[in-house]
Amino acid sequence: MLTRLRMHRVWPWQHNGRRHWRPRGVYLIVLIMALAGCGRAAAGPTDGTRPTNAATGPVQAGQGSSADQVVPPIILTNPAPSALDVSLVVTFNARSGDTPPMTEVGLGFQSGSHPVQFAGDEHVVCNGVALALKNRAADFQILSEPTAQAASSTVRCTYVAAGASAEIALQIPVPPVITAPRPNAQVTRGARTIVTYTYDPATASIMGVVALAPSSPMPKTVAKLNTPGPLQATLDTSQFTPVTGSIALTASLTPHASQTGASFRSVQTFGNATDVVVVSWT
Repeated sequence: MLTRLRMHRVWPWQHNGRRHWRPRGVYLIVLIMALAGCGRAAAGPTDGTRPTNAATGPVQAGQGSSADQVVPPIILTNPAPSALDVSLVVTFNARSGDTPPMTEVGLGFQSGSHPVQFAGDEHVVCNGVALALKNRAADFQILSEPTAQAASSTVRCTYVAAGASAEIALQIPVPPVITAPRPNAQVTRGARTIVTYTYDPATASIMGVVALAPSSPMPKTVAKLNTPGPLQATLDTSQFTPVTGSIALTASLTPHASQTGASFRSVQTFGNATDVVVVSWT
């Protein structure tokens, strides 16, 4: 049975006054949303409430906004899986220059509202790679590869301690993408510029579509979603000047995960996606 879980205010990469791994897509999404004036933050934890029902089957996380705060880690020695809360975040980053679209996955361990620092004989292995656990907060980047290779694959992580073994299988969802206009297309400006896109509603929610035209009197415009039909967005680009610009789509993610073996206290999954198409406004 799918369970919708609330997430901690602590992000996996914020510990002990330092910033650790943070997906690159977060910065781009914040920038795009600021330009769009949408007033919505990327998907993330909403409060310090820990779920009281840790599922042993498929787990699906909720979504919300995050407070950017630092919580000191708690040092634990060989904690049982049932004492740990696990966070997994998937980020689809847009193409940047010659770099293809990339997918990143982060893994973090918490205990209640505190990040964890392991001090015993714990072992964590993700897709066959053992993670270095000592002398650091337990947050990791466990995947970074081209989206074409990563999409729809499964990331498996196994935690072993205190005579118990717990495994999480995270299914990387299909990324939301703009299907038209195509990259480097010439797009005629007008009051009804149509953008089409695709996404999986089971694992993603579209946050917005924005068009940008630098140096124009009105350099940005926000789309009306589901107009004129599903999987379409309408933009008023009539005030743009002929210039190279872009169209950006942002989405929040609710990836699916499942547990086998011993159960963690909770498993939380969330994420965000960005797709950007460079176009010439004509």
